[in-house]
Amino acid sequence: MKRLVLIFMVLTVSCTCCHNGNIENEEVYVIQYKTTNDTIDSDGLPHEYFTEFYLDYNIILFDSIQEIYYHKKRFLCLTGMERENKKLPYYRNLKPEYFLKINNINEIKEVILADTIKPKWIYLAYNEDTIRDKRYFELKTFFTNNNIHVSTRKTTEEEDVILTTIMNGEKYEPHLIDWKNTSNVPNFRTILDFAKNE
Repeated sequence: MKRLVLIFMVLTVSCTCCHNGNIENEEVYVIQYKTTNDTIDSDGLPHEYFTEFYLDYNIILFDSIQEIYYHKKRFLCLTGMERENKKLPYYRNLKPEYFLKINNINEIKEVILADTIKPKWIYLAYNEDTIRDKRYFELKTFFTNNNIHVSTRKTTEEEDVILTTIMNGEKYEPHLIDWKNTSNVPNFRTILDFAKNE
């Protein structure tokens, strides 16, 4: 009996030590929110770009799915006036067809390096506050080594909704959504009523 207790104690200590070692060596990035009016963020990105929510390329990594989605800033349809509340993303009328699917990080590297207009700024967007995804760290290192500035943000509400509809094979109907974390959302009912009367 003493021998069993001793073996159990040794295994417990060994497992605990191994587990602690893995945590200490694990790469983790916590997305922090700006609370000051500094002109430069932690990645050296000018505040005006940081608060815009969309850069040349927006690469979206969703926790627990292997596919990677991306869209370009130049795809966007800009609507309305300059937003005043820079803490929330401005509604940009994104559409599902703007989101392109890539199967792995090597493909997204090839796409970006093959672009005739070399991107200057890339956002790596993640749908969780804490990033442990190895793809994130590999992409960040790759872009930095290719002189492409990288910043990190959470996915916007618009991106989350569109990607969820894409992955579930559903129709994207923005006029039926009660937008909670997006600025300057147009009044879809007024737009739809106007379109019907034309």
